[in-house]
Amino acid sequence: MTAIISTKDYMHQAALLDSSAFRVKRVDSSTMKVLARSESSRLEAIVTVVGVLKSFYLPPVKKNSITSARVPYTRAYSEIVGYDSKHFAAAMENIKDLAYSLASKFPSDTVQHWVPVPGTAEFGPATGDSCRYFTLGTDIAPETKISFEKYVDPSGMLSHHLGNKVAHCIDDDVAYLCVKNDQYVKKDPAGFRVGDIVEMGFALVAFRQASRNEDDKQICKLVLRTLTFLDDLFVKAVFKACHINEAKATSVASRPTQVRSLVKKRFDFHELSSDDEDYPETRRRMAAMRVGDNRIDMETSSSHST
Repeated sequence: MTAIISTKDYMHQAALLDSSAFRVKRVDSSTMKVLARSESSRLEAIVTVVGVLKSFYLPPVKKNSITSARVPYTRAYSEIVGYDSKHFAAAMENIKDLAYSLASKFPSDTVQHWVPVPGTAEFGPATGDSCRYFTLGTDIAPETKISFEKYVDPSGMLSHHLGNKVAHCIDDDVAYLCVKNDQYVKKDPAGFRVGDIVEMGFALVAFRQASRNEDDKQICKLVLRTLTFLDDLFVKAVFKACHINEAKATSVASRPTQVRSLVKKRFDFHELSSDDEDYPETRRRMAAMRVGDNRIDMETSSSHST
């Protein structure tokens, strides 16, 4: 597998964000984005958060699940939760601040603010991001059009809807990844499971939405850009804690609702048995929120700062 992105490039950990390192810039007549000051003037910043995958709607899409009427609304979506991770909570606060800086560029009565996914007592804070599959219009720039990856559209269900006024563009693309030797490489999105520890990357975007009955609104949102599988220790720990054998685990893992129920009702992330070597590793990864040596171990950094 070919590495496509180094962990040192383009990614900005949400929990460690310095708002002064970012700026808001108009990239076309209807769109503004949050950019990193140190990078290309038109390169969007990708902000990342690590958490447990709670729900998703990812490719490949089911046969005949997209009608022509649904093309404008069809999106890839994922939601992650942080339980009681302080790192995740700090990330969410920084994302709110960055989203506010984007919204503040518009008059208050013309902007629709980004609203985070409501947290719950069971899962703690959460964030969910989506990305459309298609761009619609009569003036789509040819240089922005790209093909669907084979693992995203193996049966051509999405490509079937492409035409003169419907395209798949760079801004519609999500990179599905895993980590090999501290580098991101491509992953089949069909392999993600509820309970996986993942890193979700997104861009902060504001776009104009026309309205027939009232003034145009500026919509601020997080747009899914990357979803990276880190490990499945969390899922394995759930199965072990619930006494599910390996054969049955395969069956249960294919049914997200059941896995989600197990994670919610029968598994306490911070009460894993200390005599199992996998459990402390799972806790450490969630506490550290890191990928390889390029992520920050919060416990280590805290001890060095005192």
